Amino acid sequence: MIPRTLVPSSNGIPTTTFRFGGFCLFGIRFWFSLSQPYQYGSRMALVRILVDGYSLLHNWPELAPGQPRHSAAARDELIHRLTLYRDAIGTPITIFFDGAGAQPGTPAALSTPEVEVLYSREGHTADDMIERATHRFGAYGEVLTVTDDQAERETVISLGGMASSCWN
Repeated sequence: MIPRTLVPSSNGIPTTTFRFGGFCLFGIRFWFSLSQPYQYGSRMALVRILVDGYSLLHNWPELAPGQPRHSAAARDELIHRLTLYRDAIGTPITIFFDGAGAQPGTPAALSTPEVEVLYSREGHTADDMIERATHRFGAYGEVLTVTDDQAERETVISLGGMASSCWN
């Protein structure tokens, strides 16, 4: 077991400090003390960004000029831009689209573990899927949802996630 001590920090939140003993290498004993502070009540790492696809498309008219907001060209351009963003920041992104109203034969976008593209089924909305994903990913760290739907942002926050409008 790793020895640890609970010490108060300057802001009054208890901090756990881990202290390690030493090791022996080629008959020479090395001693060291390494502190890894963890503040109780601190935030976890951002594990995924959830995007309401059509909400972002409606607020980004420069994305695919001259194309309808629900067109395959606009969706593909959004997916391309978010893939570039994911490559820059390293946080996986899931893009949700309402799929119940899609034309039959609409090709599904290719998904990877880094950039998932999901369409809702008949009787479900992208908002339903976002809420479920927020709840499930919450155990692994912070989840950020990007949507302009105020009610959806409040629901995500009530589930323990973070929410942002499309303008941020």
